[in-house]
Amino acid sequence: ASLAQHDIYVTYLFKCRPLCRFNKEAVGTFSKPFLTRQIKMMSPKFIVCLGDTVTQVLFDDKEAHVKELRGAWHAILGIPCAVSYHPLAVRRRPNLMRHFLEDWNMLAQRLHGKHL
Repeated sequence: ASLAQHDIYVTYLFKCRPLCRFNKEAVGTFSKPFLTRQIKMMSPKFIVCLGDTVTQVLFDDKEAHVKELRGAWHAILGIPCAVSYHPLAVRRRPNLMRHFLEDWNMLAQRLHGKHL
C-alpha cells in the first residue's frame, strides 16, 4: 500500500509561527477551535496527529504521549485517528524511524481499505 500526494491534506495546530520561545499549551488551547473547525470542514477519512503537542491538544489530555498511543486507532470528533512521531523528532532521533514508517504503513493500509 502506498500514499499519493492527492491522498493527503496537511494542516497545523499552530496557525502562525512564533518568533521566539512560547507556551505550547497556551497556544494549543487558543488554536484548537480553529483546527477543530478546519477538521469538520474538510471531513477527512482519518486524522494523523504528529507529535505530543497536537496529540495532547486534540485528545484533551496533557498526559497523552505518542509513545503510548501510536500503532493503534483512536477517534477525534468521530473520525479515525492515528498518532505518530513528529518528523523533526524522527530526524533528531533516528531510532524512531522504524516506528514512524510502521505508523505510515498502517495509515496507507487504512486508506486502501485494509483496516487493522
